[in-house]
Amino acid sequence: MARQEIYGIIGNPVKHSLSPVIHNFLFEKYKINANYHLFEIQKHQLQKAIEGIRILGIKGVNVTAPFKGEVIPYLDEIRIEAKTIGAVNTILNVRGKLIGYNTDIYGIRKTIKDKVKFSAQARKIAVLGAGGAAKACIFTLLKYKPKKILIFNRNLEKAQGITKKFSRRSNDTGITVHNLQDLQKLLTMKKLDLIINATSGNNSLIKDTLTEILEMSRNGIKIFDLKYYSIQQNKVFSNKSNFIDGTYMLVAQALESFYIWTKIKPEFNEVLGLVTNYIKRGRYA
Repeated sequence: MARQEIYGIIGNPVKHSLSPVIHNFLFEKYKINANYHLFEIQKHQLQKAIEGIRILGIKGVNVTAPFKGEVIPYLDEIRIEAKTIGAVNTILNVRGKLIGYNTDIYGIRKTIKDKVKFSAQARKIAVLGAGGAAKACIFTLLKYKPKKILIFNRNLEKAQGITKKFSRRSNDTGITVHNLQDLQKLLTMKKLDLIINATSGNNSLIKDTLTEILEMSRNGIKIFDLKYYSIQQNKVFSNKSNFIDGTYMLVAQALESFYIWTKIKPEFNEVLGLVTNYIKRGRYA
């Protein structure tokens, strides 16, 4: 009997991840002898974990917070988009050679195209966070050439690092940095078109501010929260058509990872239905 291939996700925490639901479903559907696991590690274990992928012959892994940037020095090759962003969320193991990709950009791009449905030219966008997901968001948004991107983050130095990273790509876009404690200025800001929450934790200030914006029913503002269980945690979110949670993005980026590993392109709506039903049953955490 052939050896079962191993895939998984590394991060901290990972217990909430729906990636095993998606990938194990696809392995079964396409009759691939493989299993997808959760690997929750500490920061000091990262290098050994990456070496473990190589030594144990783990075929591929996803990478989530807080390791999307930290994992880069331990890989053998970084694909150009992941290198530009400075974040990896997918690793392919080719006979011991570890190659880093970023599939978040595919999920963000598809969500903006299919769900947000707007042309960003001459528009103003707020991005909350400055980690790997936020970098992928800004990288994607700059291709639309919006008028302004406002980054809100607790660590201003980290946010300012993003403006430096993308300075050559942002000639037509003004990028400004703001303290997360000043988030409520969004309540009075005029002509704000889109807010993207790319933070990984559960910050009460962010939740309260986004809830207030939605309750104000300000026309034209859309909120895209990369968390895929936000609607389950906030009834205001679930009742607003201008709120998009991260379910759509989750599926899109996962299917791109699956393609990198297997060269198979699954049917998007089938997997979206699977994940949506799973979340509705309250089994997402």
